[in-house]
Amino acid sequence: FKLYGGTANISGGTFGYEGDLINNSNWQSSNYDKGGGAFVMGTSTARGTVKMTGGTINIAGTTGLGVWNNVDVTLGIKDTKTGPTVNAESTGITAESYGSGSSSITIYSGTYQSYNNKGGGKNGIWYGEGKTTLKIHGGTFKGSSGSGLRMDAATPNSHTVVITSGTFNGTDAGLWYSKSAAVNDGLLIMDGTFGTVEGNYGVYLADNPWSRVGWWPREEEYNNVAIVEGTFTGRSKAIGDASADNQVKVGDVLTMHIDYTDGNTTYNHYGYAAGVNESADYDYTPVNNIGTSVTLTMRSKT
Repeated sequence: FKLYGGTANISGGTFGYEGDLINNSNWQSSNYDKGGGAFVMGTSTARGTVKMTGGTINIAGTTGLGVWNNVDVTLGIKDTKTGPTVNAESTGITAESYGSGSSSITIYSGTYQSYNNKGGGKNGIWYGEGKTTLKIHGGTFKGSSGSGLRMDAATPNSHTVVITSGTFNGTDAGLWYSKSAAVNDGLLIMDGTFGTVEGNYGVYLADNPWSRVGWWPREEEYNNVAIVEGTFTGRSKAIGDASADNQVKVGDVLTMHIDYTDGNTTYNHYGYAAGVNESADYDYTPVNNIGTSVTLTMRSKT
């Protein structure tokens, strides 16, 4: 289906094929139409709205649900485990852009996955537009030959991407973040399960999340990624970055103050790993390296 402005409320139904594409080795056959699933966007004068609490998008094309500009998308039902299922050859959901305007995606539940395991870059969600606000409060995200959530756009504002729950799996990483920005908490992980022993990383940061802007004494430090709580597992590293000499350490990204309000819930906490209370600046002696599995728990700031 295609939405161009207006409102769509979907609680059931199958968009695409009723068969099992994921376990059908013949899905690449010419018998299958390679068309896409859902395409949603607003207009220059009318914002679009999509609420999908159930139903299935099941396609042999590249993208299950493409989210473009000027649209608000809500998937699943709050505080439940039931929700829509999105299966696509390459990517379950994409956050993209066309012209001006920003969009929002809020996910409470459901399953979002790719199923082609040939080649790379097959993700549960591909985040390619930093103007899109992405809030994930639950759900399952699987990348067949990529990541559960792949972020290829930097977050320009604090709390642009917030994860409070959910399960993220992929051969590359549970979550892969390619870029960073000079803003605090652009990516905020409050909880969730990231990675498996089959994947390389629980969370992978391809760009150093720490940055300094300006010159002393007026320089400012930014921590673009804040990880407060969650479980992270990877065959190579639970949480890793691109530099072998500067692996992410407790105290770099993981231990910091968080003040964030979501609806009626306010998070005002410090995050710690394995009982470590110290904080370390990124260019000083680290507290410890992150191994292949780590669980972070949240404490109150008192």
